[in-house]
Order: sequence, then structure tokens, then C-alpha cells
Amino acid sequence: MENSNKTKKKASIKWKNGSYSLGIIAVMIVIVIIVNLIVAKLPSDLREIDISTNQIYSIGETTKEVLNNLDQDVEIIILAEEGKIDQRIEQLIDNYAAASKHIKKTVIDPVLHPSALTEYDTTANNVVVKCEATGKQRVIGFGEMILYDQMAYYYYGQYKETEFDGEGQITSAVSYVSQKEGNKLYTTEGHREAEFSGTITDLITKGNIETASVNLLTEGKVPEDCDLLTIYAPENDLADDEKEMILSYLQGGGKAMIILGSETEKLPNLEEVMNQYGLKLAEGYIADPQRFYQNSYYSIFPVLDTTSEICSGMKEDSLALVLNARGMTVQENLREGLSVEGFMTTSDAGYAVDDKGNKTQGTYVMGAVAKEEISDATAADATPSDAGDSANNSRLTVISAGSLIQPQITDSFTNLANTDLFMNAVTANFDETENISIPAKSLEITYNTVTNPNIWGMIFIGLIPIGLIATGLVIWIRRKRA
Repeated sequence: MENSNKTKKKASIKWKNGSYSLGIIAVMIVIVIIVNLIVAKLPSDLREIDISTNQIYSIGETTKEVLNNLDQDVEIIILAEEGKIDQRIEQLIDNYAAASKHIKKTVIDPVLHPSALTEYDTTANNVVVKCEATGKQRVIGFGEMILYDQMAYYYYGQYKETEFDGEGQITSAVSYVSQKEGNKLYTTEGHREAEFSGTITDLITKGNIETASVNLLTEGKVPEDCDLLTIYAPENDLADDEKEMILSYLQGGGKAMIILGSETEKLPNLEEVMNQYGLKLAEGYIADPQRFYQNSYYSIFPVLDTTSEICSGMKEDSLALVLNARGMTVQENLREGLSVEGFMTTSDAGYAVDDKGNKTQGTYVMGAVAKEEISDATAADATPSDAGDSANNSRLTVISAGSLIQPQITDSFTNLANTDLFMNAVTANFDETENISIPAKSLEITYNTVTNPNIWGMIFIGLIPIGLIATGLVIWIRRKRA
């Protein structure tokens, strides 16, 4: 009888313990369900973590700055059939909407609402970025954000994704539609100038800078809507009239940029423009035995002055690469009101080598900005087409190494600061404008590599499983004895 009571008592205790365990499990399941329901209501940027190799879903500091300065409401409309929206694009746009109260995301299925295509004057599988306040909109195709290897597709029929340019395209569009006016860059023609590469053209476009070309001789003047006049690697010299037009434009508060090529031919009129603004071109090419690449003293990693406005935001260890560069020196005793600041130089061990092999050692400038204060009287003397904003200084930027933006460098060394340096030099000429050009992010898969795989294999395949099994057996035996 006593044994029977003990048995019943043990059974009662086990039943109570079992009921308690079941109750705890039920409560935990309810809590998990409630937490999941709450988390599902949170914005995607709070409930999802971007663990992609190149953070393709995340927005960077440049985008955050653009969104923080946004004072107009912008709507981002995804026009695509349900189930055909690339989740990378939608996730990125969700992060824009979460980062700014001025950004609104809308998804429209053109199959259900075909009038939307007429309303936005576009086709399906596009993103429309629109601002009612300015009346401006920009259309971005899915194919402009997800780039693929065209050669592989053309030759082998393989569709291989290579880059994701979602952030670069969307940030550019948001900045463009929210601004009432843009900036215009003119490039000169008629002197066998070089053309910007596709990479540089894309960055300029992303920066919402309109481009056009001008022949000063046929135009007769610098265009009135010119915000920046650019001369890129001319092989022939300026005519006397062109030189006077450019100097008059600068004296009236204009802004110009000269990018020299690798030719050593004399261009006296172009050099005279540089001389007027305190920069003298050295003879021959520049070498630097302290900062060179792959055993070539003429392949230089210039010293970048991170305190200058052109290099602002760059890290101390940022590198740019130039090949067969020309060099400049800053003249002494500059006229009153004129200042010259170098932002890219050789080390103090640099030297210029002329055609005869003569070497002249020194620190040579390869990138500089000359500014001059423009008085009201000086601006008034300029013709209306020459006079810029009299409240601004005239500005001449000279880069004596055209290889800075050549595709063999910019496309092969994407980790270098060449394109950032160039775009900073361009946008520094525009009031209240910063470099918002964001390069595309690679979609190449980066595989984790494990050093000493045999040791790690023993740990993960052998020791850890054996340890877990042993621990489980000990717990099971103890519970059975109890």
C-alpha cells in the first residue's frame, strides 16, 4: 500500500512537472508569435541587416547627406508587375523612405493600372523619381541599376550580373528632381581635345551636371550659361582671340579648368593663361623616386593635401595614380588678391626630366586651384557674357596629369581616389554643390577563405559534435536516475 502511494505521488509530481513544462512552452510560443508580429510591423531598415559583400542594400554617407539636406517631398514610384520587382531595388528604396520623411515609396502594377505608364510617360520595369514642387522627374530603368557583363552575353549568351548601381542612380535622381536649377559644364573643341571616358561621363551625369561643347572661335564668347569651362588635353594651342576670351571670362568672375595631356608640345597661349594665374609649367615629364608604382619613377602616387577643399573627406592613406605627368611650380610675388593652392604634388624628391635628359629636382605641383578676388569695378568692366557672379571669386583649376581620369587607370584601379579627386575638383566650382557621384557596387561573390582548414575541420566536424553528444548523454543519464 505504501509503495502504491509512493508511486502515485511520483506520478502526480511528474504530471505537475510535465504540465508546468507544457505551460512554459505554450507561453514561450505565444511570446515568440507576438514578437514576430511586432517585428514584422517595424521598418525594413530596423528589422533587416545588410550582410551582402558590398552593402548593396545600404545607403552611404553621401546619400545620407543628400537626404538630410532635402527640403522638398520626393516620391519614388516603382512601376512593375507584381512578382517582377527585383528585391534588391525595392529593399534599397525602402531604406531611402526610412531615412527621410521627405521620401515616399509607391508601387504601381502597370497591368492593373495601365494608365500609370501614360501618366509618367514611361514603360514597365522602371523607377520614377518625381518632385511636385519643382515639377521635375527622372526615370531609371531596372537595367540601369543592375548591370551585367555585355561581352559575356554577346559572345556566350550568359547573363552575368556584375554591378549594382541602385544607390548611385537613385541618389542622383533625388538630388536632380529636388533642385530647381542645375549646373552646366562646357568643354572646348577645335584643339584636338580628348573626350571624357564613359566612367567620367557617368559620374558627371550622376552629379546632375549638364554638359555641352563650345567652339569659342565660332561662338565668339564663353556662353552666358557656362558655370565651368573645361579644356581637356588639347593637342593644339588656343588662338589669340580664345586666350583673351578665357582671360576676360576669368577676370569677370568665371570658373575654368585646364587638364593637360601627356604631350610635351609647347602651347604658349594656354600656358599664358596658366601664367596669368600664378602657375608655370615645368619642362618635360615628372618623376618621383619616393612615390612610384611598379619600378617606374614616372608612374606616381601623388601627395594629396587632405586639408584642401578638393581632397576634403579623403582619408590620410587615400591614393591616386598618374602616369607621364607634367609638373608645375607656383610663381613668387603673386599679384594682390590672387592665391594659389596645390592639392596634388610630388614628394620633395621629385624631379622634372626634359627631352635632353636634364633633371631638375624639387617639389612639383600636379593639381592646383588659383583664386582671385573680383572687385565690383572689375566685374563691371567685363562684358555681360564674360561677367560671372561678381560676388564670387574667379577660379582656375589646373590638373597637369590628364592620366588622372584615363580609363586604363580609373577602370583598372577602382580602389584609388582618382575619380573622387576629379569630381571634387569639378563640383568645387559650383556654389552649394558637393560631389554626389556614387560608383556602382560590385556583385562579384567574395568567398571566405579559412586558413589551416585541417585544424578547423577537426574542431567543427569532430570535437564540437562529440562534445555535444557527450553532454546530452550525461544529462539523459542523470535525468533517468532521478
